[in-house]
Amino acid sequence: QGTNPDIVNYYVIAYDGCSPGDTEMVSVSFHPNPVADFSANNWGCAPLKVLFDNTSTPPGSIATATWELGDGYLSYDLDTFYHTYGAGTYEVQLTVTSTNGVNCTDKKVETAYIQVNPNPKADFMASPQPTTVQNMLIQFTDLSTGNGNNLSSWQWQFYDYDQATLLGISTLQNPGYNFSSSGDPADQFTYYMGDTGDYKIILKIVSEYGCTDSIEEMIHIGGVYYISIPNAFSPNGDGLNDVF
Repeated sequence: QGTNPDIVNYYVIAYDGCSPGDTEMVSVSFHPNPVADFSANNWGCAPLKVLFDNTSTPPGSIATATWELGDGYLSYDLDTFYHTYGAGTYEVQLTVTSTNGVNCTDKKVETAYIQVNPNPKADFMASPQPTTVQNMLIQFTDLSTGNGNNLSSWQWQFYDYDQATLLGISTLQNPGYNFSSSGDPADQFTYYMGDTGDYKIILKIVSEYGCTDSIEEMIHIGGVYYISIPNAFSPNGDGLNDVF
């Protein structure tokens, strides 16, 4: 019986009462069992690139390592390595053997260790669409989904028809925005034909776990055109409306 690490010498004496006795020494080595352990960045958004670090002890005495990563993949890295996960929850197992013998092993199991949250999906609709310069107050309706998680924030970015100038920002879930240069969307008779064009809209969303998505769409604002058709004539030879 010995401590770790230690070598204990045992002496075996053989004597049959007739022949001279014989003595032999047997040395038995005692080694500590390895202790399997690891660390990793085990929480985030899909796809999650996880860095595994083998922290098993005693340091420098680990001969082999077998990682079961929970998604069907195995790894035999002794130190650190990366593995990328999709959305889901995964169990991780690590089995190690020491350099002192194949019978010195240990295993660590972490259930539900890797937590990868799904990304939300950004989407929206705008109304009215298409529209004209006589009705430039656009209502935006959020159609985003959290893929099983709740959404926590929205950011809308409204750009001018040059698609580069930022006109405004809203953090409401379902905002309205007036694109009219006249400033009064209810006044259908005061507008600028220069307001016609395609306007860029960007919606960025964040889930309750900090996962993000964004979408970029265009809305169209067209012009208003009138055709003047005379409904009377004055055939008096003055050159104005002489014929119908």
